[in-house]
Amino acid sequence: MFKKIISLTLICVMLISAVCMTSCSKKVMKIEKSKAYVSAYEIEFFMTRMKGVLESYGYDVSSSSFWGSVISSDGMTADEYYKSEVLGEASRYLIAQYLFEQEGLELTKEEKQKVEDDIDLLIEYAGSKNELNAILGEYGVNVKILKNIYLNELKIQKLTAHLFGSDGSKISGSADRKQEYMEENYVCYKQVFIAAYDYATETDKQGNTIYYTDETAKHISYDTEGGAPRVDVYDSKKFETDANGDVIYYSTDGKSIAYKETEYKKYLVDKNGERIIELFDDEKKAETALFAQELSQGKKTVEEFEEMISKYSDNDNGDKWYLKHQAGYYESQGADFAYFDKIADALKGMSDGECKVIASSVGYHIVYKYEHDVGAYADKAYADVFAGFDSEFVNMLFEEKCKQYENKIKIDQKELDKLPSMKDVASNLLY
Repeated sequence: MFKKIISLTLICVMLISAVCMTSCSKKVMKIEKSKAYVSAYEIEFFMTRMKGVLESYGYDVSSSSFWGSVISSDGMTADEYYKSEVLGEASRYLIAQYLFEQEGLELTKEEKQKVEDDIDLLIEYAGSKNELNAILGEYGVNVKILKNIYLNELKIQKLTAHLFGSDGSKISGSADRKQEYMEENYVCYKQVFIAAYDYATETDKQGNTIYYTDETAKHISYDTEGGAPRVDVYDSKKFETDANGDVIYYSTDGKSIAYKETEYKKYLVDKNGERIIELFDDEKKAETALFAQELSQGKKTVEEFEEMISKYSDNDNGDKWYLKHQAGYYESQGADFAYFDKIADALKGMSDGECKVIASSVGYHIVYKYEHDVGAYADKAYADVFAGFDSEFVNMLFEEKCKQYENKIKIDQKELDKLPSMKDVASNLLY
C-alpha cells in the first residue's frame, strides 16, 4: 500500500510539473528573427548549477547570511552577484544558438544520439523517466528541457571549434594572443622556501634520532670519541654489540646511546611512501618566520635572489613556478592549497625586485616575480598548471565574440523579475 501511495504521488507531481512547464514556459531572453531563446526554466537550471559549484567550493549555500553578504566593490550581495553571473552565461548561451544558425551549422546524427544516450543513462540511474523528472523538478526542468540544454551546450562546443579551433589556433595572431592571456591570468615566480618542519626519522627507545655510517643504513654511526663502550654482562671480556656485531657506545651517564651525527638517517614514510613531517613548535616556528622576514627585506636583483635560493631554500631546486590567478581557485581544491591564492594575489601587486613572504601550513615562501617564458602554456614541464589553458582561452575568445551581439538580445523584464533568488533555488551537483 505504501509503495502504491508513493507511485500515485509521483505520477501526480509529474503530471502537474509537465503541464506547468508546457503551459507556463516563458522566453526570458530571445533574439528576433531567430529561433534562439532562453526560457525561465533554463535560467533557473543554470542558477542551480552555479549554486552547486559554490557548494562544492565549500560555501554555506544554505545560509541566508551568505547570500545577503556584500561581496563586490559596487555593493552587490552574493545573491545578486552570482545571479548576474548566471544571466551573463544565459546571454552567451542564447547568442551561441543564434550564431550556430547564422553559421549554417548542424549537429550530426551521431552527436544527437550521444545526447540521447546520456539522457537514457540518467533515466537508468534514476530508475525511470518519471523518477528522473521528479528529481529534475527540484532544478526547475524536466527530461525534455534537460535534453534541449544538453543539445544546445553541444552546439556551443561545435560553434567554438568552428570559429576558433579547439585550441584557438584558427584566429590570426593566436600565439601572441595566448601569450597575452597567459601573462594576464597567470603569475610566474621563484621562491625561497623556509620549512617550518623536520622530517620524522627513526628513533631509539629514548626518542633520539639514529644515525648511520652510509646510505645503506645498516651500520649505526656511534660516537667513538665522546662516548664509551660498556662491558657485556654475559661476557666480561667483551663489549656490548648490536645486531651487526658493532660495539655500542653510550653517553657519559650511560643512560643513552652516543651517536655521531651524519647525513644518513632512516626517514619515516606514510602508506603512500611520502616522508612524514613533524611541524615545529610555536617558539621555533616564530623564529623561522622572523628569519624569513629578515631575508625578504629590501629590493633584490634576479642574481641576488637566485643566490638566496641556492643558499637558504629548503626542498626547492630553483625552478620557475606558474600559478593561475583567479579568486579562490586553489582554495576550492582544499584548505592546504589556499596559500597558492595568496601567492598569486601578492605577485599581481608586486613591483620588480620586490620580495614577499607568504605563510603556509608547512613553512614560509619568499616569492619573487619573474617574467613569463614565451609559450610556457605549451611547455610539458608546466602541463599540470596549464591543463585547461586552451579551453579557457577559447572561452575568452567566445565571450569577446558574444559582446558584439549583446544588443540583439530582447529581455522580457516581467519574466526576468519572476525568477527566484539564488538563495531559493536548489543546489545542483549532478546535472
